[in-house]
Amino acid sequence: MKTKVILLILFGIGFFSFAQTPIAIQSFETSGDTWVPLTFSTPPCNSNNDIWDYVTSLPEINPSDGNQFWGIQDLDGNCGGTGFETIAFPDVTISAYNKVIFTFDYYAIRFDNGEDLKYQLFYDGIGQGEVIVVDGNNSNSDNTNGWKTETVEIPNTVSTISLILYARCNGGNERAGFDNVRLQEASNDVCEGAEDLVVYDYGTSAGHEVNGNTSNTTPSAMSLTTCDRWAENYDLFYSFTMPVGETALNVLTYGPNGNTINLAVWDDCNGNSVFCSNEKSSLHEVTGLTPGNTYILQVWHDVIGGTNDTGPFTIALEKLPPPPANDDCLTATRLTVGYSGSENVLTGTNVNATNSAVSSPSCASYQGRDVWYTATVPASGILTVETQNAGDIMDTGLAIYSGNCGALTQIACNDDISGNNLYSRISLNGFANSIIYIRVWTYRNQTSGNFNIVAYTDLCPYTTRWNGSRWNNGKPNSYTSAVISGNYDTATSGSIEACNCTINSNRTVNIRANDHLTVENDLIVDGTLEVRHEGSLVMKNDDGSISVNGTINVYKTSAPFNQYDYMYWSSPMENETIGNALNTSVADRIYWFNTAAYDETVYYNSGWEAVSGSTVMTPGMGYIAMGPISGNFPQTQDILFNGIPNTGIIETPINLSADNSNDYDDWNLIGNPYPSAISADSLLNHPLNQQVVGGSIYLWTHNTARNTNPGEFDYTSDDYAVYTYGIGGITAVSGGEKPTGIIASGQGFFIDGISNGVITFNNSMRVATGNDQFYRGVPNKAMAATDSGNISRIWLNLSSDNGAYNQVLIGFSDGATTGMDRDYDGYKFGGGWVSFYTIVDGNDLAVQGEPPLTDEIKTIQLGYDSFIDKSTTLKIGIDQIEGDLDNYDILLKDKNLNLIHDLKVEDYNFVQNDMGIFNDRFELILKNSNSTLSVQENSLKNDILVIQNDEQIIVKTADGTLIHAINIYSILGKQIASYSPESNEFNVNASGFKSGEILLLNISTENNITKNKKIIIR
Repeated sequence: MKTKVILLILFGIGFFSFAQTPIAIQSFETSGDTWVPLTFSTPPCNSNNDIWDYVTSLPEINPSDGNQFWGIQDLDGNCGGTGFETIAFPDVTISAYNKVIFTFDYYAIRFDNGEDLKYQLFYDGIGQGEVIVVDGNNSNSDNTNGWKTETVEIPNTVSTISLILYARCNGGNERAGFDNVRLQEASNDVCEGAEDLVVYDYGTSAGHEVNGNTSNTTPSAMSLTTCDRWAENYDLFYSFTMPVGETALNVLTYGPNGNTINLAVWDDCNGNSVFCSNEKSSLHEVTGLTPGNTYILQVWHDVIGGTNDTGPFTIALEKLPPPPANDDCLTATRLTVGYSGSENVLTGTNVNATNSAVSSPSCASYQGRDVWYTATVPASGILTVETQNAGDIMDTGLAIYSGNCGALTQIACNDDISGNNLYSRISLNGFANSIIYIRVWTYRNQTSGNFNIVAYTDLCPYTTRWNGSRWNNGKPNSYTSAVISGNYDTATSGSIEACNCTINSNRTVNIRANDHLTVENDLIVDGTLEVRHEGSLVMKNDDGSISVNGTINVYKTSAPFNQYDYMYWSSPMENETIGNALNTSVADRIYWFNTAAYDETVYYNSGWEAVSGSTVMTPGMGYIAMGPISGNFPQTQDILFNGIPNTGIIETPINLSADNSNDYDDWNLIGNPYPSAISADSLLNHPLNQQVVGGSIYLWTHNTARNTNPGEFDYTSDDYAVYTYGIGGITAVSGGEKPTGIIASGQGFFIDGISNGVITFNNSMRVATGNDQFYRGVPNKAMAATDSGNISRIWLNLSSDNGAYNQVLIGFSDGATTGMDRDYDGYKFGGGWVSFYTIVDGNDLAVQGEPPLTDEIKTIQLGYDSFIDKSTTLKIGIDQIEGDLDNYDILLKDKNLNLIHDLKVEDYNFVQNDMGIFNDRFELILKNSNSTLSVQENSLKNDILVIQNDEQIIVKTADGTLIHAINIYSILGKQIASYSPESNEFNVNASGFKSGEILLLNISTENNITKNKKIIIR
C-alpha cells in the first residue's frame, strides 16, 4: 500500500491550539498521559550530565507546555551509546475518527557531527519511513531556535497508528527535547484541521450547508492579510477544490451570525493569500481561482474593541450564477411604484454582474459590476428610490438617469442614506410620467450579494376643494384628493377622478348617466351621493374603504319588459334586502338559483328557490324577480339600492349541479356586485376564476313574451345572449345587439361552473363606462378581443318568417384549438322554438373557437333542433363577417339534398316538416377564394353548386371544371329541360316553375363526373 505523509510545519507555536480532547497524548507529565506504555531503548537515565529522562528543564530549554518534557543530553556516555536512542509508542485505534492529526513538539540546540532527531509512523503496522526533523553535520550546526511542531494528517483509510521517536546526541554541550506527542481529531479551528467543503452548482446548496461557530475558537497562527489586521480575530478553516472550468465561486454564510463573516482564501496553510475580504457579508464572490486547485478558506468574525461578532453560522459553496438578467440597461428590471418603502420591494443581486459601457456615475466610487432597473415616475412627479438590506450587508451606490439606454443623462446620484446606513436613497420631484433608469453598484466594487430595492411615492400628495362653483387647486386626479364642500352635479361639472374623496355633510353629489366618480383609495360620504341610472361609482384600490355617515343611493332602471317577465338583478350594496330593493317586483315571484339542487333530468327539482323580503342579497349573487304586472307593456322598472356600496375583493360561491353524470349543466346565477360596470374579460380571465368557472356568460334579454299555452315552457332559454372571453358574443333576437363584454351594475347573469369553489370579483374589473343599461351592447361591434386584429369571426342565423330565431358564432383566434377550450367555446344554453349550434367533441356550442385559418378548406359541423310542430320554412344566413373571412367562400352543405350553397350570395332556405334534433344535415365549409388545390388536396374538387337567386337557378362547378350537360326532371321523372353549357357556370331561367315544386338536376362535367342535385323552388 502506498501512503502519503503530509507534513505541515507551523511556526509561532504560542498561537497553536486544539479545542477538543486528544485521542491519545504523551506529554511526559507525572499524570494524565494516555499514549502508554512507552518502550525505551535505554531506560530513563540521568547521570553525570548525561540525560535520557523526564525533566522539568534543561539549560536553555523549558517545557513547551505543562511542567515536564523528555530531556536529551550527551547520550554517548552514561545514558546510551553512539547510536540512536528510541522511544516506541504502542498502536492506537483511530478508525472511529474522521480526520486525525499527529503532532509532536521538538527542540534542538547545537546539533552537529551527525546528531539527529527523527520519527517514524506506522499505519496498520506498516512503517511509513523515517522522517528527520533535526539534521546536524560536521559543517553545519542545526538549531531549532525554540520549540517546533511537526504535524501530519493521517489518511482516513488508516485504522491503527504507532510511533517511534529517535534521538542521537553525543556532545556534552548539545541538548534536545520531545514534548506534547498527540493524536488529535482535527478541529477546523486550525488550518491543518480544515473541514472539506463541496462546491455545488448554483442554487443547489440548500440542505447541504455546514454548521460553524466562532464562539469558542482561538486566533490562528496564519499570517495576517491586508484585510485581517487584528490578531485577536477568531477564525475557522475549510478546504475546497475548484471544479473544472470554474475560476470563481460564491461563499454563502447564513444563520444568526452569517452576515458578519470576513474571509480569506489561501493556496495552502500559511501559504499565499489569493483573496481577502473584510466586508462583513453573508455572500462573498471569490475570484481569481484556478480550476482543479485545492484551497484553504479562512473565515472569521471581528473581535476588536467593542465589537464581538462571534457566534453560529452555516456555510456553503456554489458556482457563480449567470450574470443577472438586468445586467445591462437594455434589460433593466421594471419596478412597480408603491406607496411605502415596504410595498413592491424587489430583491436584486450584483453577483457575477459585469461592467456597463455607460459613463461612471458621479458618486460612490463606481468600479464596475452594476445592475439596472427602470420605473415610471407617477403623474405627481414625486418618486423615491432606495436600496435596503436583504441579509447581505452591502455598501451600495445609486444613480438615476433620464433618456434612453443609448443616450442616458444622470439626474441624481447617492452613496449613503446616512453615515450609519450604507444603503442609498434618491427622492425626485419632477419628471412626471417619465421613464427613468436606475443603476445600482457597490462602493469600490468591494462586495457581492443580494439587496432590496423599492420605488414609492406619496399616496395622495395634493388636495383640492370644491366650493360649489370651482376647484381651489385645480381639478382632482389620481394623485390629488377631492373635498366636496359645495353641491356637485356631473351634468354641469363633469365626472370626477380623485385620489381620495370626501363629501362633506349637507352637500350632495349627483353622478348622472354616462358619468362617473372614480376614487383611487378612500371615499368618505358625510353628505349625500346619488348615483343615478347609468352613472358609475368606481373604486380602484381593493384596500380602499368607503365610510358612510350620510347617504348613498344607487338608482337602476330595467330594460323594457313584457308582462309577467323576469329581470335578473344583483345588489351593488352591502346588506341590502330583497324587500327593500325589489319592493316593486311581485313579492312571491323572486328566486335564486340553487345549482347544487339542480338536476335537469328531474323537472320538479329545477333549482329555482323562492326568497323572502327579509333575505339579504349576497354580494355577487344573482336573483330573478318578476316585474310589475299591471299597466301598459312593455314597461320599465325603477329600483333603488341604498346603503354602503360593495368594494374590493368579493368571493361568491360556485357549485356543481346535483346531476353528477352531466358536466354541462352546472349553471350558476351570479351578478355584478359593484355600482359600476365590470369587464367580463377581466372576470373570466382572472387566474383564480379560470379553474372554477367556464369562459362564457349568459345574459337574459327578456325579448320573448311569456308562453301561456298549457304544458309548454313559460319562457325560452334562447332569450340568453352569450358572450365568450376569447371569441365574443351572439345576440338572443334577430336584429339584436351583440354583448360587448361589459356587465352593467345590478345585472345578474348565468355562468357555467367547472368546479366547486368561489368566483372572485375585484376592483380591477370595474370600468367607468358601459353602465348604460342592463345588457345593451354596441350594435355590430366586436369586443376588446377583436380589436387586436387576430380574430376572424362569422355569425350565422337560423330563423323563420314567424319569429323563430337563434344565432351561432364561429371565431378563429391564436389561442383556440380544434378541441374544447374554456376561453373560446361557449355551450348552448337550453333551447327555444329553434336552436342553432356547432358541434365539437359531441358538445353543442353557441360559440366555437378555432385556430386561425391556415388550411385552404375548413369544415365546421352544424346542428339545430326545432320544436315547431308544423311544416315551416327555415333560413340559414350570414349575420356578420369580420377579419380575414372576406377572402373565403362561405358555403353551406346540405347533406340531405346533396347541395352546396354559397351563403355570401344569399341565405339558404329549406323546409322543416318535423320537430326533432338534426345534427347530421349541415356543414359550414370555408374555402379560400384563391385556392388552387389539386384533386387529392381538395375535397370539393369536381363538386357542383346549385344556387337559387331570384328567378334563376345557378349551376357552377367549385373548381372551374366545364359543365357538359344539365338535364332537369320533375319529381315523377319526366324530363323538363336539357342544356349543354360547355362553361363552368350556367343560369337556368326558373320563372316557369311553381313555388314549392321539387326538381331533380342531372349534371355532367367534361371529365365525365355526373352529379344529381335536388332543389325546391322558392
